Amino acid sequence: MNSKFVMSTIQNIANESSRNEKKRIMSQYPELKRYFKYAYCPFKTYGVKAKPTIFYGAFTFTDATWMILDALAVRRLTGHAAEEAVEAWMRIMEPESQKLFTRILDKDLRCGVSVKSINEVWPNLVAEGVTMQPEPINWDKVVYPAIRKDHN
Repeated sequence: MNSKFVMSTIQNIANESSRNEKKRIMSQYPELKRYFKYAYCPFKTYGVKAKPTIFYGAFTFTDATWMILDALAVRRLTGHAAEEAVEAWMRIMEPESQKLFTRILDKDLRCGVSVKSINEVWPNLVAEGVTMQPEPINWDKVVYPAIRKDHN
């Protein structure tokens, strides 16, 4: 899918005020699923931000771009190497692809949809409400005074 088309579709979603209309547009283009997963999945973090550049080339969003995102997500690229890879890739991408790449790295496609809406269009695409919370305490089983026993 052409990155210009993807960005125009994302812009169409952003321009729509109705949540149902946004979901309808998303469901028309199943190719967008991958872009939304990479942007909104809480388990995919990239550890680097794209810096704006005045340089651009002719490359579009290709499989190589997905490979860079995967390398960042699994930490094959970290630190200065990651920053340099992202900067070099930004310089050879055309402007619409740069914008899309930046939005994925920022974890926000800026189209006004929530994880709930994404999962209604594509069930279980993005983990929702994932937190590490303790189990609730059953106060009836707590015995007072609670004294620590040393295991010497």
